[in-house]
Formats: sequence, structure tokens, C-alpha cells
Amino acid sequence: MRLRAQIIVEWAVLFTVYLMFTGGANTEELIAGALIAACAALLANVLTFGRYVRFSRLWLLSVPLILMAIVRESGILLKVLLERMQGRFEGGSFVRVELPAKSAKPGLELGRRAGMTLGVCLSPNDYIVRLEENAAIIRVLSGQELSKADKTVLGLPLL
Repeated sequence: MRLRAQIIVEWAVLFTVYLMFTGGANTEELIAGALIAACAALLANVLTFGRYVRFSRLWLLSVPLILMAIVRESGILLKVLLERMQGRFEGGSFVRVELPAKSAKPGLELGRRAGMTLGVCLSPNDYIVRLEENAAIIRVLSGQELSKADKTVLGLPLL
């Protein structure tokens, strides 16, 4: 019974977040939001069954840094958009990044990889194209290197 209540609460939260992001509540958005929230809530419970996916508490420290990167990189993309409209855009790049050693605990490793992907992809200037065993290939839309926030999320030195 407790698991059902948890799934219903997760569904309600995800459904609300979806509607906030879409900014509308027409019939199509309500149906899509309900289905997406249901799939996400069920998937989250399947993945965490027996606490298989875990996140380190240190990841919470990078959340404010990620939020600041979203704002900063949105400004970078606005600048790129204006340059592109004027015909002065210089392309971005692909960056291959060697990742730190894997965690010995498989659940923590899955959580680390999920956190890396989410953290890098939330900032609008770059996204992970491929996540290999000990490397990540990242597309940077503007510029040639990763931001400080992305390096922190990936567990890289900030040099």
C-alpha cells in the first residue's frame, strides 16, 4: 500500500512539473503529461527497487552551481543566436572527457552516471552525446571547452 501511495505522489509531482514546463493545460498537454509522468514514476520505482540506484550526498552541493550555469549558458546561447542572425557565428565543438574511476558499488555508479548526464544536459550550452565506460563525449554548442559547473558535475579538476 505504501508503494502505491509513493507512486501516486511521484506521479502528481511529475505531472505538475510537466505542466509548469509546458505552460499550458489543453487536452493534448494533459494527456501527454499524464502519460509521461506515469512512465517516469513507474520507471523510477523499478530502477530504485531494493535501492539499486543511489546518489552521493555530495551531488547536492553541485545543484546551485548547475542552476547558475543554466542562467549563464542561456545568455551565451542568446548571444550565439544573435550572432548567427547577423551571419557571424563560429561553431561549437565536440569534447572528449576522461572520467574519474568508477565507484565500487554498482548502485552508486548508476546514480553517478545518471547525475552526470542530468547535470551536464541541464545546462543549455552542452549535452552528452555518448557516455562510455571511462569517458564522455560532449557537444559544446558555443565555445571549445566545458564550463566550471560541467567539470564539477563530471568530477573533473577545475584547472
